[in-house]
Amino acid sequence: MATKTKILVGDLFNSYEELEAKITSYQKNNFVQLARRDSRTLDLARKRVPKRVKRANSALVYYSIHYACVFGGKKYKNEGTGQRSQQRFVLF
Repeated sequence: MATKTKILVGDLFNSYEELEAKITSYQKNNFVQLARRDSRTLDLARKRVPKRVKRANSALVYYSIHYACVFGGKKYKNEGTGQRSQQRFVLF
């Protein structure tokens, strides 16, 4: 019997490839399917929080990633309506 792979909150990784290897191993050993639910790249994070990302390792690719099981978790709710604004004049 294969040992169960654990991923704990606060685990540190030196590269994105290392994280992906751990996620893949976790999925195989625990018979789950995880999908990236939400993520923010380092480039976008540098624009929003430059002081926090200044010394970040560029091999990480992402500033934050949220994974969720494809069969559970919250349903994705689109915040847009799919309609563009019809306003033609802007009043000041």
